Amino acid sequence: MTARRAFFHWQFVAAVLLPLWVLFGRGLFGAAVGWQFLLLIVLMPLLSLAMFAVGGITAARKGVRQARAVSWLDVAVIGSWHLAILALGFFVVDSNAGADVRSSAFTRVAGQETAALSEALANVSGALVVMLAIAAFWAAGRQLVRETRARVKSAIQTIEREAGWVNPEGLPSRLAAPQGPAAGRVIRIDPPDAPPAPRP
Repeated sequence: MTARRAFFHWQFVAAVLLPLWVLFGRGLFGAAVGWQFLLLIVLMPLLSLAMFAVGGITAARKGVRQARAVSWLDVAVIGSWHLAILALGFFVVDSNAGADVRSSAFTRVAGQETAALSEALANVSGALVVMLAIAAFWAAGRQLVRETRARVKSAIQTIEREAGWVNPEGLPSRLAAPQGPAAGRVIRIDPPDAPPAPRP
């Protein structure tokens, strides 16, 4: 429960920190922050919005709000998404204007000869980020729909039970045969211009 509670809060912090890591993280290792930055500065706000959206859909579930804890499915899917974003920031290759040397956080650790490998791993990480984003939206939305459907069904059953709408046969009482002293009586209303109906 503690891990799931921590993840509930982390997902909103991650929506700010992880896009910033992809933008500037390689600079912390001394790698170039150049042309790739121009593309990422457009994409990372979109990623941040997507992460906040998934967090919002997750928090929209009443069970999550009450417990302040996400489900293990949320931890698995959204956590994998976050790891893919971390990997993207570590492997993304960039170069400064006019420089032929391309570098990443990975190349600064493993050596410049790993630039091609770093670029390939960045492409794989980028594809995983997109696929896991779709999976995170699907998982969060599906859980929200299932919980909402269960809550609505429970509310309807409670209303019917308290109002006594269901008879022992399981049919709504309004469809059951009339009972009591007024059973079978009919009220007839004639239009104003019609002659009064003869009394039996």
